[in-house]
Amino acid sequence: MKSPKVVTVGEHTVKVSPADGIAGMRRHRIRYEQSKIDDADPDSRLLRLTTYPDMVACADSVIPFALFAALPDAFLSQWEAACYELNPHWLDAGVGEKKVTT
Repeated sequence: MKSPKVVTVGEHTVKVSPADGIAGMRRHRIRYEQSKIDDADPDSRLLRLTTYPDMVACADSVIPFALFAALPDAFLSQWEAACYELNPHWLDAGVGEKKVTT
C-alpha cells in the first residue's frame, strides 16, 4: 500500500491517504448526501458531487462543503493531485457509466 502524503500550501495542510473500504464507503455516502442539496450554481454543484466527496473521503478529516469550497485553488489542486495519485481507481467510470476511449 502506498504511504500517505501531506499537502501544505501556505497555512493549509491536509494528510491524504490511500483509501480503504471505509474511505470508499465514506466517498459514496458523501456524494449521496451532497446530491440531495439544491445548488443552483452549476460549478458549485459539480464540485459538490465530484471532487469534494473524493478529496475529503481520503483526507485526515471531513470538512463541510462551504469550508472546502472556500479554500485556495492552489491548495485544492495539490490536494486533488495527491488524492488521485493515491487512489487512481477513483478516476474510473462509476457504476452505470461507460468509459469513453478515442
